Amino acid sequence: SKATVSVLNCSFDPRATSDRTKMTDAAVVSTEPVPDQAPANDDKTVEQTIPKYVAVVFGLMQFLMLLFFGLFVEYSDDLAVVNETVKDFELSRLYPFFQDVHVMVFIGFGFLMTFAHRYSMSAVGFNFLVAAQMLQWTILSNGFWHRAFKGHGAFDKKIAMTVADLVTADFGAATVLISMGAMLGKVGPVQLLLMGFFEILLYSINESIGVIEYQAVDMGGSMYVHMFGAFFGVACSSMYMPASRVAELDAKKKLGATRTTDTFAMIGTLFLWMFWPSFNGALA
Repeated sequence: SKATVSVLNCSFDPRATSDRTKMTDAAVVSTEPVPDQAPANDDKTVEQTIPKYVAVVFGLMQFLMLLFFGLFVEYSDDLAVVNETVKDFELSRLYPFFQDVHVMVFIGFGFLMTFAHRYSMSAVGFNFLVAAQMLQWTILSNGFWHRAFKGHGAFDKKIAMTVADLVTADFGAATVLISMGAMLGKVGPVQLLLMGFFEILLYSINESIGVIEYQAVDMGGSMYVHMFGAFFGVACSSMYMPASRVAELDAKKKLGATRTTDTFAMIGTLFLWMFWPSFNGALA
């Protein structure tokens, strides 16, 4: 037919096709939003390095922890080995719970803190540093205040560390990490370390009053861990940066989430959810 002949006789210009393809691609790029794009007005992000004094402060803190553990802490007699077997079955019973709670502290809370797109990577690192220090500090603080409230020559011997103390140390670290969620993006690692140092002191006093004086049972840590950490974090956040200053700094854009940060935060949430029964039943 004439229509067929006209189509077959038409000339093919590859340059025209290339130009049309470029225009189409440009249109697609300009119209399709990038799902992982950070919020607007975020072009001033500058790569920064952590000051050297941070390593000095954390190194000094770790040296003090080693010194205090050497002077005031020893293994409990329940963990003594007799005929190549452990006397107390608490080790084999509690250690799996300790592992689960440990995963919650370092992986669950660590990835949960990645919700803010500008502080996601630093949040994971700060979580690791602060949790490692607070685990050790909780053992010392709990051991001191428990003996202080019990009295009757409680300071005659060293703190006898058991597997249960490792679990309660994770509880103390979780308390600080809950407060860290309210301070994320406002403070650095040294400020978080100082906050955790004083928070664990108050946490141990509060827990000693509830457990020793009032005999209050709180297996899931609703009062001693979650509520205490939440209120402590909100109080520190409101004192450090009032609401008026938050509005001036436009913190909503800096703390906004992306698809990637939400995905990692969901991973942390899943780890917390999966091991939550161990958190509840570790010391039951």
